[in-house]
Order: sequence, then C-alpha cells, then structure tokens
Amino acid sequence: MMAYRTVLIRRKVEEIPSEKLVEFLGAQGGINKRVALRGDQFSVDLQGGEIRIGQGEGAIVIRLRRAEVRGILQRLKEGGRLEEAYAWVGPTGRSDLFTFNVALVFAKETEPYQPTRLTAVDVIALHNGVVWATVDGERVLQKGVYRPDLGKIGRIQREISRLEALCASGEEDHCERVAALRRRVKNILRQFEDETAKKLVMEARRNKAVIVVSVPDPRQVSDRGIRLNAERLRRRIRELASWYGVPYREDRLYSAVCPRCGIEMGELSDRKLRCQQCGFEAPREKVLALWAQRRFSELI
Repeated sequence: MMAYRTVLIRRKVEEIPSEKLVEFLGAQGGINKRVALRGDQFSVDLQGGEIRIGQGEGAIVIRLRRAEVRGILQRLKEGGRLEEAYAWVGPTGRSDLFTFNVALVFAKETEPYQPTRLTAVDVIALHNGVVWATVDGERVLQKGVYRPDLGKIGRIQREISRLEALCASGEEDHCERVAALRRRVKNILRQFEDETAKKLVMEARRNKAVIVVSVPDPRQVSDRGIRLNAERLRRRIRELASWYGVPYREDRLYSAVCPRCGIEMGELSDRKLRCQQCGFEAPREKVLALWAQRRFSELI
C-alpha cells in the first residue's frame, strides 16, 4: 500500500521576484492553478538549502528555513522518497494576502502490522477534548484526554467579542483585528489537531494496536464549527496511520454512553459523566475504555 505525506513551503508573493512571478502565473493560467512539477521541473538542494522551480535564469529560487529542512529530512529518514511537487499562487485566510506555495510530496510503500491491541479515540466536541484509551483484551494499558488550550482560546474569543462591537460602529482597524484574532484561534486549533493526531498514532504504533476512531452521531456534534475540526482530526489520524503502517478503522464507540445500560450520560461539574438510569459514574476516558474492552474481539 502506498502512503503519502507532504511538506508545504509557503512564501509571501512579495518575496518572489516580480518578473518571475508574472512569468509563472502566465504559464500556469493564473491564481489557484496548481501545477504538477516532475523530473527536471524542480530540484531540492538540502546542502545548499534551497528549492528551484523551473530551469535556467527564469527559475524561482526559494531559500529553505531550518524547520522545512528538518521536515524534509524526517520524511526521508522515515523511508519516503520525493516523488513530485505542486506549485501555485493563492490567497491565505486574509483576502489581501497571497502566497507562493510549493508542496513536496513524499511516497513510500507500507504494510500495516497485525494488531494485538486496540487504541480507541472519540471526539464529540473539542471543548470536551479528544478521549482515548489503549486496551489489551480486558486490560486497560493507558487512557487519557487531550484538550486544546481552552483558557487561551477563551481569552481571544472575549477580545473578539469586545472588538466586534467597535467594528460594528465602522472602525475598520478593529475589524482587521477581529479577523486576525479569528485566524489565530483557527491556527491554535489546527496545531492542536496536528499534534494530537501524531500522539495518538504513535501511541497505537508503540503498542502494536489498531487505531479505531469513533464516528459520532451527527446529532451529538456542535454546530459551532466543531464538526469541521473533528473531521479534519480524523483525516490527519488516518493519513498518519497510513504513513506509519498503523492499522486504522472507523466505527461507533462511545465516551458518553453508559456501558451498562446504553443510555446517554449526563455531564457532572467535575467532568465526570453519570447515567441517570443506573447511576453509573466515570470520566469519559474510562467510559471509552469500557466500550473498547467490550468490543475488543470484534474490532481487533
């Protein structure tokens, strides 16, 4: 099975010589037109620390940053080979900011191992965190909850609310600040999703476990943009699992349904859950672990 990962190189268009940028856009047909680069259409020089798009004097040369070099070296160390690249010019979250982008695509052949354990993952809403548990039959090896920095996000959102009132009165500077803060929240959540996906895949890999990501009932998902984040997190886990040869599947598991009687549990003030029918109480990660134990032989 082939697996793929990318390293994205992004620069402001102002950093690209204008005559070369105009030539690139003319050849590719304009903004947001991705072009596949193969063979001698691009080159990566890690020793020299640069990427060249095109040939000769008309080539676009981008100096690599240290983090980008580390990312490329990591893909190579993991057995990937640089197969192709894509280049395009497109807007960022800001309508007035455009970037020149190069996506380096690495590929490698992977064969998922035969799992002996199970790492279950459940995401209902990001404010509840990403609940996970690794089980080996009747044994719970590890369990926990990963949460974004809700305190930091809350402070930013309160500042957004304050500035929105000023923005509504026609003060353009405050409107720009609101847009910048919204991008900041989005970036915080994206970083959380990426880091959490890596932690979960590495947890499953260490334990030779299949990673089972719960697909939530749409009625349980918040309408405040959380659904998109949860879907992106599942996609990131799936991509990383494929790259590292970790068996992956999606199924319905629960961290908020009573494992004794199957009734939706209510949340207590200390982040524990309680079943209103039988009185069973437990934190979300324990509830998920119990469901994973119950369905272990079916999902392994």
